[in-house]
Amino acid sequence: MYRDFDEWGRPSPGHTINIPRRTGGHGAPPIDLREAYRLARQELQKAQAEAVAWREEAYKWQTAVQQRDTDIQKLKAELAAARQRIASEEARQAEADPWQEKYTRLYAEMENNKKRLAQRYAQEADQAVEKILRDMLSVADNLERALAHAAGTPAEAGLALTLKAFTAVMQQHGVQQLAAIGRPFDPTWHEAVGTVATIDYDPGVVTAVVEHGYLVGDKLLRPARVFVATAMT
Repeated sequence: MYRDFDEWGRPSPGHTINIPRRTGGHGAPPIDLREAYRLARQELQKAQAEAVAWREEAYKWQTAVQQRDTDIQKLKAELAAARQRIASEEARQAEADPWQEKYTRLYAEMENNKKRLAQRYAQEADQAVEKILRDMLSVADNLERALAHAAGTPAEAGLALTLKAFTAVMQQHGVQQLAAIGRPFDPTWHEAVGTVATIDYDPGVVTAVVEHGYLVGDKLLRPARVFVATAMT
């Protein structure tokens, strides 16, 4: 509370001015300036710490962005170099393609010719072997005839051993005698030289063999010449 003074510094009688006390707000207790200063100081320090943290984070992001830009530039350079190498390789390949195609075609033709020649030689060799084996069958036929005529003579044993040895050699080369007697006549394997009317065999069955047939592997080397049974009349 203060008095009012006139222009000469004299207090006006009976006139005073009330000056309100400083408070922290409506109905709040008076503010302690030291406490307020301390709180403000804490807020300032907190804000400064946050500013430092944000500045460090910003620096990290800036560094990361710069590194990313560097990597991008490096990748762009590598991509440009790779494209250049690809273009160079494509150009070289384009020049080499006609020669490559010609080489591939000639190589394929050579391989096909090799296969054809190999098949041809193998076929000719098989045919030559078959011819030799077929010619040797006449030796077996002659030995069988001689053995039939020498039945009961001293020569029979020697002829039998010779025929057995010859047959063993033929078997070593894959030659097997074709079974015929008692089997149905099959023009694929048999050659009929005549018929026999008999009750011992059913009609159409081979009754006798004039000349044995032979197989080499699964292939017919020579058909058997046979007699075929017919019905009695």
